[in-house]
Order: sequence, then structure tokens, then C-alpha cells
Amino acid sequence: MAVNYWLCYKRRQGWDTVYAYPKAHDELVPTKASASLELSWDSKKNVIEFHYSIPSDVYYKVQYLDAETGEALITEKIEKISANRVVETAPVVEGYEADSVRKSLNLANETSEADIKENVITFQYTVIKNRLPPVW
Repeated sequence: MAVNYWLCYKRRQGWDTVYAYPKAHDELVPTKASASLELSWDSKKNVIEFHYSIPSDVYYKVQYLDAETGEALITEKIEKISANRVVETAPVVEGYEADSVRKSLNLANETSEADIKENVITFQYTVIKNRLPPVW
């Protein structure tokens, strides 16, 4: 199965590259999570095509990083599921605040741990500086 995106953009200086993401599908997994295209004056060349497959075991990785240093606060997690979308919840890290409570990702068809390039969820944690004491 393929989905075509017909791009109707005018070329402008500094705007020659377009990035696209596949549409989510309830039962299928795209073979890649995103694509980019250098725009051409020939509109027939301005096509991005995504291919979909029936999900088998797909791998993804979750990272928990200090936003300032980039260091891991918690060991990264690698999971294998048979789905096309995943939702992860940020664990609590004492003294830090996560950039989001929950993140979701439409998964690409990355079928081994070594293939994981696009199926990555990263939670960025910021140090809580002026913590208020608990109110009793």
C-alpha cells in the first residue's frame, strides 16, 4: 500500500526542502517515519511516497535525558510490540520535571534493535530549581 503526498509549494530562498510524515493508519505501519524532499521546478518530481506494511514485531526505544547535559537519568528502555503506535508515560525523577507527561509515536517498520533509528521517544528532564516546601 502506498500513499502519495502531492506537494504544491513555491520555491523561495531558504524554503527548498519539505519534510513530511506518513498519515497514521489503524492497522498498518509505515516503512519510514518521515521523509524530506528537495523541491523541484518540475511539479511531477515533488512527490513523497510512503509504503505501509502489516505490523510484525516492531522495536522502539525510550530515552530519559537531562535537558542541559544530555546525560541519561534512567537507563533507556527498548521494547518490542506488534502495533503501529505507542504511548509512553514519563517516570518521575526526583528533583526533575519532564518536558511532557506522555508522548506518542507512530512507529516505522524497524524490526530489530539494531534497526532503531526513527522509533525513538525522548523525554527531556529539567532540574527543578526553586522547589517550594510542602504545605501541611
